[in-house]
Amino acid sequence: MKIKKLPLPIDIETKQILKKAISANRALANLNGVARTIPNQNIIINSLVLQEAKDSSGIEKITQLCDENDVKFELKEEPSFISIIFYRKTDRKVSNSAENMPNNAELLPNSAKKVSNSIELNLYDQKILEYLQNHKQIVSEEVEQLLDIKERRAREILSNMAKRGLLQKIGKTKGSYYILNY
Repeated sequence: MKIKKLPLPIDIETKQILKKAISANRALANLNGVARTIPNQNIIINSLVLQEAKDSSGIEKITQLCDENDVKFELKEEPSFISIIFYRKTDRKVSNSAENMPNNAELLPNSAKKVSNSIELNLYDQKILEYLQNHKQIVSEEVEQLLDIKERRAREILSNMAKRGLLQKIGKTKGSYYILNY
């Protein structure tokens, strides 16, 4: 890119630009007047610098931990915040017991096999389906213990498996349970 020498051959001081410059000047003057009412302006400026440093070190720590544990993530910068999206690996082995798990096709109930040949099972799904191979039913409390998770998450997992056609929910109250959807 070649930079042109000053003065420019075109007139940049058009009426439209000058009007915008005047309104910007007014806004700055207004801001300056408000800023002067603050007793110690350095306190605010210093606190912003400290907050930025704290946030920056937090992002560095997240990046370091993700790199150490081979976790993929994405940072999205918005005007007033930063969002972090973590990506989960579905094929990652979480524990040694995962090596002895049957493959996904063996765990699927027959009805789910008919619905779709491409249902993906995560480790939680596999453990629950394996449990149901040996037991007639499962409740959220059992899932909570089986997977070492909170009760709310256990209910979410069971509900999701029912929506995907893997399980069937029996009952609508606290006494409800799930069975394989044959």
